[in-house]
Amino acid sequence: MTRDAFWQIIEGCRPSNGDLTEHIDAIRQTLSAMPVPEIVSFQRQLDEVMGESYNADLWMVMYIIEGGCGDDAFDYYRGWLILQGPKTFGVVVNDPERLVDFLEDGGVGCAEDFLGVALVAHKQKTGDSNLPYHEPLEPELKGELLDEAGKRKRFPKLFERFWDRS
Repeated sequence: MTRDAFWQIIEGCRPSNGDLTEHIDAIRQTLSAMPVPEIVSFQRQLDEVMGESYNADLWMVMYIIEGGCGDDAFDYYRGWLILQGPKTFGVVVNDPERLVDFLEDGGVGCAEDFLGVALVAHKQKTGDSNLPYHEPLEPELKGELLDEAGKRKRFPKLFERFWDRS
């Protein structure tokens, strides 16, 4: 599966009402109708895109907006970001402060179930709960996570808007 095909699935499965659960379910249904190698390839593409978004500035922006952000939450937020499509993903990865332009109800969305969609599709198709794929090691975080003072200095407008709210 090419990167373009990956993004076509993301975009083509988007429901008109924007419901995240329906979006993930439509992706799962689409994948479960594909041959197993394509399901595996989708997971590889997802892992690569997740790796591209594994950067400290994006983590810190999410941390400021959400009032904190642990490892798992950062994964779920990036899953949500991927589901926004290639254009939004590219904008935010290249300029993490732009995340505020795409917030849902004042916060970042969470798409934990999306990260396992290929495994669920594979199990639905084959009955086997082991995807024939070895996930890559998590890439090294690009950039440096800063302490509170450093975040405040790097992202003063975000800090004022989200962190200092009462």
